[in-house]
Amino acid sequence: MEPSGSTISSSSNHPLNSTGGVCQWEVSDKAKLCRFLCYGSYTLPEEGRVSMEHAGALVSMLQEGRGAEVVEEIKRFSQQGRAVTLDPSWFALALCSHQSELKTRQVAFKALKEVCRDPAHLFSFIQQKKELREDPGGSTDCTLPISWATESGKAADVFIILTNNPVWTFTASPVPSLKKHRHQSGANSKMVMCGLTSIRHAITDTEDRGLVSICGFDLGTFSVIRNLAQDLI
Repeated sequence: MEPSGSTISSSSNHPLNSTGGVCQWEVSDKAKLCRFLCYGSYTLPEEGRVSMEHAGALVSMLQEGRGAEVVEEIKRFSQQGRAVTLDPSWFALALCSHQSELKTRQVAFKALKEVCRDPAHLFSFIQQKKELREDPGGSTDCTLPISWATESGKAADVFIILTNNPVWTFTASPVPSLKKHRHQSGANSKMVMCGLTSIRHAITDTEDRGLVSICGFDLGTFSVIRNLAQDLI
C-alpha cells in the first residue's frame, strides 16, 4: 500500500508517511538533487556530462522557494568531496544565481567564495552562467502567456502555444503557472504545446490531464485541440 500525506524527515532524505515512519523506497526531491550533484543525473551518469533533462528535482525545489536549501547542498557536496565531478554543482549554482527570487540569487553569489576555490572553478561557473543566458534566447518559455493572463485578470479556456524552438523549463515550468491561473481565475484552463519541429518540445510533467504536447501540425491537430477543450480526451 502506498503511503499518503508524506513529509520529509529532518534526519534523512526520505519522506515520512502519515504514521511518522520513513518511506524507504520513495525518493524525495532532495535525494534526487543529491544524486544530481553527485554525478549529474538522477539515474545513471551519461558520458560524464551534466544532463539538463535530469535536473527536474533541482528545478522543483527552486520553484518551491527552497533555493537556500539547494545552495547549502551544493556547498556540502563541493566542500566535502562527495561529488564524482563538480560540473553539476557549477550548473546548479549558476541556475540558482539565475533565478528571479532575490534571496536565492543572494545566497548563490555569497556561496561563490566557498565553492569556487580556484580560478578553474570560477571559470566553470561563468561558463554555465553564459550557457543559461544563451539557451532561453532560442527557447520557448511556456509560462509567459499564462502569467500574462493571470496578472491581467483574464480567464482562458485553452492556452495554445505553437513553436519551432525547444521548450525552456529550467527556470519556470508551465504546470504550476497553469494551476495558479486556474486557482485565481476559477477557469478550467488547459494548455496545448505544439512543436512544429521535433526538438525538445515535450512538457515533462504530463500528470495534468489538461496539458498536452503535440509534435507536428496537420488537420488532425485541430481535432486534438477541440477534443481537449471539450473534455473528450
